[in-house]
Amino acid sequence: MSDVMHEVNDELRQQRLEAFWIENRNWIIGGIILAIMTTAGLTWWRGYEYKQNMARTTQLIAAVKADDAKVLTDFATASGKNHAALAKFSAAGLHVKSGNIARAAELYAEIAGSMSVDRELRDLAKILSLNIRLGTEDPKKLHKELSSMSGNNEPYRYTALEMDALVYAAEGNMKDAAAKLEAISSSADAPEDSRLRATTLHEFYAASANESVPFKKDIAADKKPADKKPDEKKVDDKAAKP
Repeated sequence: MSDVMHEVNDELRQQRLEAFWIENRNWIIGGIILAIMTTAGLTWWRGYEYKQNMARTTQLIAAVKADDAKVLTDFATASGKNHAALAKFSAAGLHVKSGNIARAAELYAEIAGSMSVDRELRDLAKILSLNIRLGTEDPKKLHKELSSMSGNNEPYRYTALEMDALVYAAEGNMKDAAAKLEAISSSADAPEDSRLRATTLHEFYAASANESVPFKKDIAADKKPADKKPDEKKVDDKAAKP
């Protein structure tokens, strides 16, 4: 009896499978074809992107070798995304070398503002832009920009803190400068060279903050010239004359 029941159940399962296939075979076949086409399309696209990236990389290397800012910016205009950003980095470096800081800052700003570029490159552009503007721009604006890059999750946090300390020091605010450096020297996550610089400068800034005389003040200029005493030698010479 149990054998008969098994045979009946198997037949019912077979009938249900056949009915399901007849009802849904078009969808199943379509899904398989779509999966195959998607896989083939992705494979083709990855191969195409690889070839395009290789071609753009070759062109970028040639543009860098040309050592010409215009060639690099022209390449950046014709290219896109990270290749364009790398070309602008090279062009900005040439402008810095030639003393055209304003144009270099513009290129860094373009990279930092491009959402198609990887975040790491955008942040690097921001920190390089700040670096070339130190000492030439409004300290309040620099503090604001550096503060936005010194958060716990920011990749260039310690560089931003170190630069912020330099801006405070240039203003003569040694207390805040020392505080920024202490945040670096006391952090176990900070790079070793950053901690070493921060520790060394912190001692100097902290000592300067405790002095009553402001930093960079010309102490010698505040000294009043001493009253001139008569030239005793000349007086004696006159007395010695007949």
